[in-house]
Amino acid sequence: MIAHMYEIEKRNCASDGERKRVERGFLKDLIKEMKSTHGVTGPISSDTIRSRIKRGRLSVKHRGVRSPVELVEEYLVGIAIEMAKIRQPLNCSEALALMNSFLEGTETQEKLSEFQKKRKVATDEHEYGKVTSGWWRGFLKRNEHRLVTKRGERFASSRCDWTTHENIANAYDAIYYEMVEAGVAIKLDVPVYSDREGNPCEEHEAYGLAQDIMITHPESIIFADEVGVQCNQKKDNHVGGE
Repeated sequence: MIAHMYEIEKRNCASDGERKRVERGFLKDLIKEMKSTHGVTGPISSDTIRSRIKRGRLSVKHRGVRSPVELVEEYLVGIAIEMAKIRQPLNCSEALALMNSFLEGTETQEKLSEFQKKRKVATDEHEYGKVTSGWWRGFLKRNEHRLVTKRGERFASSRCDWTTHENIANAYDAIYYEMVEAGVAIKLDVPVYSDREGNPCEEHEAYGLAQDIMITHPESIIFADEVGVQCNQKKDNHVGGE
């Protein structure tokens, strides 16, 4: 649609006998308007529009070849989102290793292998049936509406700076939210107090603050304590861009 409208504008500019150029910024404004009208969030390249007009192919008959591992990618998206929530985002090498472990010995891996052989995708360094860094770039582009990439930052984990009541409350709220989402706890309409044994009690007999959730499946919850190692990342650096 954008290519058709831009082509019409170009013809209108040249129809008066005097050859005129399309007004500067017209295509950029047109793309912005069409994206807003049709609710498109992804990028639309102005170079692509000009290329289609130059080649005389204004209409797209198909959306290109679909990835043979498209269905499996959904599992990786879910894992990437959950890893980000615990401040352990996936990098390229980790994502490749994880995806290849999903594919190993499956029918999908055979489809990927055939796909790569037909298009001569794999190289001497990468065997057929395994995803590569090229796939990773395409994966991020296909899921840019759900995943974002950022360069890691170095920071000092100083307890005296981050150990505040607000930060601890936020941490517990995040944990309780995940417990409810996982189905191992339920949200209470009215917060209740409990004693040291976890039994409901009055406020003057309570041990700790009032609780607004109730754990229903304690057997499904694992608690992990810190190991006491140095976690200050001030002197860390990037290795291979990761």
